[in-house]
Amino acid sequence: MRNIVSHSTVPWPVRRQGIFYTFFVNNRVYLWKNNMTSLGKSTSRKSFSNLFSLVVATVFINNFPVHAEEKISDNQDGKKTLESLNQATSKDQKKDADKMSHKAEGVISLDVTASKNKIYLLLGKNIKGQISLWLQISNNNAASWSKETEIPIPAASGATISRGSDARIVKAGKSIIVLWMSHVEGARFGSGPMVAMRSLDEGKSWEQVQGPADWMNGPHGFFSLTYSRNILHATWLDKRDPQLSTPGAQGLRYAYSQDEGKTWSNNMTLDDVVCACCWTKSLGDKNGNLYVLYRDKQPSDMAIGVVSSKHTWSRLSTVGKFDWEFSGCPHIGGGLAIKQNGSKKELHAIIGTRKQEAAGIYHLMSQDSGKYWSAPMQLGDSSATHGDITIDQTGKIYAVWDMVNPETKDGSMAIFLSHSNNGRKWQSPIKLSYKGSSASHPRIIAQGAGVVVLWTEKDNHGVSALNLFKFNDLKERLRTKHE
Repeated sequence: MRNIVSHSTVPWPVRRQGIFYTFFVNNRVYLWKNNMTSLGKSTSRKSFSNLFSLVVATVFINNFPVHAEEKISDNQDGKKTLESLNQATSKDQKKDADKMSHKAEGVISLDVTASKNKIYLLLGKNIKGQISLWLQISNNNAASWSKETEIPIPAASGATISRGSDARIVKAGKSIIVLWMSHVEGARFGSGPMVAMRSLDEGKSWEQVQGPADWMNGPHGFFSLTYSRNILHATWLDKRDPQLSTPGAQGLRYAYSQDEGKTWSNNMTLDDVVCACCWTKSLGDKNGNLYVLYRDKQPSDMAIGVVSSKHTWSRLSTVGKFDWEFSGCPHIGGGLAIKQNGSKKELHAIIGTRKQEAAGIYHLMSQDSGKYWSAPMQLGDSSATHGDITIDQTGKIYAVWDMVNPETKDGSMAIFLSHSNNGRKWQSPIKLSYKGSSASHPRIIAQGAGVVVLWTEKDNHGVSALNLFKFNDLKERLRTKHE
């Protein structure tokens, strides 16, 4: 295993209001005076909202983000377990609410997928300066987990991973496929070509396999992996087009595999000019179509297209027409869910924008396979940034996002969740995370008549860990006690 310094993205603004800039460090929002001589935290939700309406973005050089070193605690044993963090207020609520904490230190990457009542959890960690990848599996709706299994990182590849540019995992038939960006010494920010590993025995052993990219002369990133109707699909971003001159842009690529990731098709370019640093999201329907949600350029709004069952591409529409003209990159992807009963199909998306007068997270719905979308419905306040969405087996829609914690005055972020029966009316949000840490980049997956929410959070020392929350019903606001 190579000794690689862990990094976490630090978004910097490109616009200013008065003499202050806003930026994130350790998932907290700070203000920076224009004379660069003093640093202060936002002291109220109101002042934050006013300043956060500015466009907050990542400065890019050669299309990859500026990084800063991440502090890592010395208290790490590499073998972590799950334990309860809450006591529900009634026996019924105890059955429905199960707050758990995966006590791993230095978690810098998170992905999760579900297949046949199993949950596959992929974590990337920085343990005393070394990057590692770990797999755990739950077969009882996240009530307990298997022992961590380390996924070998080939010595010649290393790994460049961070929240928002996470390693990805998918269960494809009998195979588990893991994909991440390699680390290249001397390259800008260490960004390199993709690396793919496959396991045929539920993670007990691994082999390196060919990745989906057929161009290996530069870095690949911001992957999405989907297994649908016996086809494995991959989307990612790279800059193989030498004529691409749009600032902060790359191309959106696609490939598919019919043998569980052993071999891949020739690559397709789905869109040759897209945002360079926002993750993609893909999802298959019951008819063999693959929907791909991504951030476009000029303007930097979210867009969606579909790869048909015959592997032809059509761009469908813009998802939320905010007309956000921005030459940088916000490092904000989106979430996608499909509700399908017979010939009736609904697409549900959660997307974010930093356009000054419309900053926040929004839900939109399409009832014609992505051609037209409902008016954006805002979830949370203008500080809401990263979100995800899913639908359980009863048809209930769940959305989760991070935004400034209204209970604190230090700009720290918290995780919030809401649900809806039809996408038109949403319940009051529930705050899932607690004071004392700053949480970000939530993920949510459906498990039967319920969901599991996962996120990473940092304490005041910059130590990052995984937390999760699972439940089966949200008819009443869940009350939990932190211990």
